Amino acid sequence: MSLLAFVSLFCSAFIALTLHELAHAITGHLAGLNIRRIRIGTEPILLRFRAFHTDIQIGLLPTGGGVDLYRPLRPSRRRRLAFVAAGPLMDMVWFCILIWLMTQSHENETANAVLMPALVVQICMLISSLYPCHAHFYGERLPSDMLHFYRILREKDDPAEFYLKAYFVRLAGYHKDDLSSLIPSRGSERVAHIYLERMLDKKIDRRAHVEALLREIGLGLSPLEEVAIIDGLITDAIRHPPTQYESELDALSARAITLYPDLKTLKGSRAAVLARAGRHQEALELLEQAEYERVFDRSLNTAFRALALFHAGRQEDARAALDQSVRILREDEPNWRHGQDILQIVGQQIGYWPDFADDPPEPEQGTESSA
Repeated sequence: MSLLAFVSLFCSAFIALTLHELAHAITGHLAGLNIRRIRIGTEPILLRFRAFHTDIQIGLLPTGGGVDLYRPLRPSRRRRLAFVAAGPLMDMVWFCILIWLMTQSHENETANAVLMPALVVQICMLISSLYPCHAHFYGERLPSDMLHFYRILREKDDPAEFYLKAYFVRLAGYHKDDLSSLIPSRGSERVAHIYLERMLDKKIDRRAHVEALLREIGLGLSPLEEVAIIDGLITDAIRHPPTQYESELDALSARAITLYPDLKTLKGSRAAVLARAGRHQEALELLEQAEYERVFDRSLNTAFRALALFHAGRQEDARAALDQSVRILREDEPNWRHGQDILQIVGQQIGYWPDFADDPPEPEQGTESSA
C-alpha cells in the first residue's frame, strides 16, 4: 500500500466517523434531545473538553465513536428514532458522494489512490451501522445503530415516563404545589440523569457528581430544582467532610432560603452549615424555626443542634442532644442507615460517639396489630 493510500485510509476513517457522530449529535439537538457526550476515536485520548453542556472526547485511533444522551424526561421515542437513524443516513449520503467523486475522476490515478481507501472505509461504516450486533468500545458493550433502532421500536413504554416519576419523587419532599406545574427543561434532564446515575452506580466518582450538580445551579432550573440540589449538596457535605465546595456552602444555603423562605427543611440545612462554620448562635436561632414534623428531619435537626451547642462550648448539652437524635431516628426504620451515617459524622465533629445499635429495635413480640 502506498503512503498516499495509507494516509487516505486513516484520514477517511476519521472523516467518516466524525460525520457519522455529528449527524447523531446535530439531529438529536434539533429534535430536542439533550446531548451528554460525543466521542470520536478511541484511546489514547488526544483532546477532552466541554462545550454547550456536552463532554467532547477525541481519540487517536479512528476505530470507534459514540454519542450519549441524557435520559429524557419528556416523550422521546420518535425523537430517539430520528437520532439513531441520522448516523446511517449520513453514511449513505457520504457513500454516494464518494461514488460520484470517483466517477468524475476515474482517469486520475492520484484521485483514485485517495478515493478508493475512502470508499472501502465507508462500506465498512455502512456495514457496522446497519448490521444488528454489539461492539466493544471504551470498555463497554454497545449496540450498533440498527440494533439500537430495533430496540426502541420494540419498547412497550417510553422510559421518559419512568425517569420523570423518579425525578419528581426526588423533588416531592420540598414543595408539592410547585411540582405540579413544573415543566422539565434540558437542565432538568441533566440533573435527573446525574441523580439516577449516582443511584444506579454506587462506585461513581462523588467529586465528579458534585461538580456536575454545581454547574447546573443558576442555569435556568426552576427554584424548586435548585433548592433540591442545594439541600442534597449540604447533606453530602455533612456525610463526607471536608468537601471541595466547603467555601460555597454558606452562599448556597442562603440562596436556598431566599428561594423558599418558608420551607422549614431548608432552615435545618442552613443551620447545619452555620453550625459547621462555628456560627452557633445563628444556627440555634434558625433551628427553632426548622422542620420537626417528620421523624427523619426531627432527628437530623436535633443532631445539628448538638453541633451548634458544641461550638457554643456547651459539651454536655451537645452530647445529650445527639443521644436524643439517635432515639428519634430509631422511630424511622426506612431511613435508619442513611441517618445513622450523618449522626456518626456529627459525633466525630463533637468528639462524642453515641450509642448506636446495629439496627433499629424490632417490634415487641406478641404485639397484635389492629385491623
